[in-house]
Amino acid sequence: MFHDSENNILVYLFNPFSQNLKEPNLHISCNGSVRPISLEELSLLKTQIITYNYHSLVPFFKAQKIRFPESILDICQIEKLLVGDSSKSYRNNLPWSLLRKQNPDLAIMETIESIQNGKRALPETKVVRELLEEFASRIKDVWKIQLEKLKAKNEFNRYFEIEQPIQNILAQRQCLGICLNSNFASKQLDNIDNRFNQISRDLKKEWQLNDLNNFAELKNKFIGEGLSFLAEKVSAPLFHEYLEISCSVNRLVKLIKEFNELKKDKTFLLRFGAIGEKRTFPIFDSMGTVTGRILVKSPLIQNIRKNSRKIIKPEKGMVFLYPDYSQFEPGILADDSKDEQLINMYNGGDIYLSLSENLFGNKGDRETAKKIFLAFSYGMDKKGLTKLIAESRKSEKLDIENKLDRFFDQFEKLGKWKNDLNNSLIENNCVSTRLGNNRWRQNPPNSKILNSEKRWVISQRIQGTASLILKKAILRVNEEILEAQFLVPMHDAVLYQVPKDKKDKIQKQIQEIFIETFKNTCPSINPKVTFDKFDS
Repeated sequence: MFHDSENNILVYLFNPFSQNLKEPNLHISCNGSVRPISLEELSLLKTQIITYNYHSLVPFFKAQKIRFPESILDICQIEKLLVGDSSKSYRNNLPWSLLRKQNPDLAIMETIESIQNGKRALPETKVVRELLEEFASRIKDVWKIQLEKLKAKNEFNRYFEIEQPIQNILAQRQCLGICLNSNFASKQLDNIDNRFNQISRDLKKEWQLNDLNNFAELKNKFIGEGLSFLAEKVSAPLFHEYLEISCSVNRLVKLIKEFNELKKDKTFLLRFGAIGEKRTFPIFDSMGTVTGRILVKSPLIQNIRKNSRKIIKPEKGMVFLYPDYSQFEPGILADDSKDEQLINMYNGGDIYLSLSENLFGNKGDRETAKKIFLAFSYGMDKKGLTKLIAESRKSEKLDIENKLDRFFDQFEKLGKWKNDLNNSLIENNCVSTRLGNNRWRQNPPNSKILNSEKRWVISQRIQGTASLILKKAILRVNEEILEAQFLVPMHDAVLYQVPKDKKDKIQKQIQEIFIETFKNTCPSINPKVTFDKFDS
């Protein structure tokens, strides 16, 4: 809960490259002057604490086995919510860029930034105190401005009801860490290397393909396979998505996709730390994307493939529960567009299976149909998508185009919904979820909408709503089921660990909460929640 009159400014200086995890140089400011504060005293404060880059303090609390304070307000997280843009420029240099913008006197900020980044040694105590007093004053000024902006941009409730409480859950998990299967990593890395070598041999033997980074050679091989559209997209940003759609029926594409995924998997596994470590302490970003998705910045747990997820294991006496929203985004799309046919298709069965049957005449291509549905819904070029499907399936383009048209044309309100969303972006210069989380245009108000904006306006509305629902579900489980321990969010799912002897009871409770939370936001649909194995 927000209390405007009870705010403390927390400022600190420490060398981030130091291995010394004793108490950092923490100071707290309430009425203009700063005083030193211990980690223990800080953890007991009930009043709100305004600071920056809160996650950099977590290792100190972890090392001292002190609970992280629950009332941290982070100006960096708030700024991401306020800016509402996918640009990385402001994210990579917070809070310094933000603090410089509010005050033209750069000398003090440059000194503090240099110390904080390990480029300059800590000065004598008196100078440190003077620096921190000035630093606290500037953070307070920024906070006042942000508070007004939160209200003006209708983000106030979003931050204090959703983002700040979620940030607290993430900080506690970072402190506690996640248990690792110390024997798994080395074996899996060996498996990956062996599979790498096998794929490399197959690519050389069957296609004389020696280097996947040689785009010219890769294009020629795709053309030889009759995949001219894929050849055109070799260096395009969405190349991986195109591979996903065509990999199920083409061996060359399947091997290239697998090779790229193995390469990423190896990188991700190596970032879990030294082989043999027993715990990892993930760094979370509660506003990791402009749509509001939580990202695990390090290690990249969310990016590892299922067969590498055994790197994580539950604590002794605990088991994993992995609730997953089935057809999450189509369900939100159905409710948001108020399209009766799409609502009925979601409530009555499986949208992806229906598309698979309509497009391919079977139910076995559900995963491909899922990628096609989402790609089409989020504005991927229909002409290009048709060509890619036709080429990979050796089908007539006209036949694929007609089938796509017949399937998507049955959703009569969907087209109008998209047009209304585009018009709303032009009129309001932003698009929102059902509780803030605005994404703002960088073009002048009422200017013609760009094709790139047509793509992200839909994803911001739908994926932004998905992140809101998932965060609400996490908050409810955290409040109502104390024995369900949050570990990490995974796209449309959340990984928990629970006592083994209470698994069935807690699974039912979590399922009810996930369903109710989804339905409270999207009342026209009957949500589907599955519990899959996390690591297979």
